[in-house]
Amino acid sequence: MAGPSIPTEIQGRWGPVELVVTREDIRAATAWQMREPRHAVIVHLGGPMKRLETELDGVAARPGPPSAGDIWVVPAGRRYASQASGGRIRYGVLYVEPEALTELAGDGRIAPRFAHRDEFLYRSVERLAGLIGEDDDLSGMLGDSLGQALALHLAQRYRTGPAAAGPRGPRLNERAQARLQERIHTH
Repeated sequence: MAGPSIPTEIQGRWGPVELVVTREDIRAATAWQMREPRHAVIVHLGGPMKRLETELDGVAARPGPPSAGDIWVVPAGRRYASQASGGRIRYGVLYVEPEALTELAGDGRIAPRFAHRDEFLYRSVERLAGLIGEDDDLSGMLGDSLGQALALHLAQRYRTGPAAAGPRGPRLNERAQARLQERIHTH
């Protein structure tokens, strides 16, 4: 009888985001924990789970087994833990520094989510996963653009605080406006 499988990971970095994609056999009960100084977005990319129990800072949530595309948003500094069992799964963890979101929208805080659906985020993470290991210029430019788009998406859709309630949407701060204008003119 074989022992527990060792997860295999690949990773890449594009602009403000880092992505770690893991394949793991969870036929035996598996537990995960994290407390990161950066935001983490966990995306279930595929494979069967029979059971999933999660908690954030000790508050439990049992959303049921995930489907491909379900996401968990773990804000920076928060303690996330989960236990799962099932089969061979694949998931990605997208990491973003809070400072990167602060540069974009003035507040780097984001709200937690459990088993949330966000098709843009899911498909973008899938596409970035396909770019890991590619070293041609086109792949690099696509990865940088997707990384920037994902950071903007998180800053707009998941931010917290008083600015999140505003009816007009987020505004770029002066530094971010200057960087965006420079990038547009350069490219």
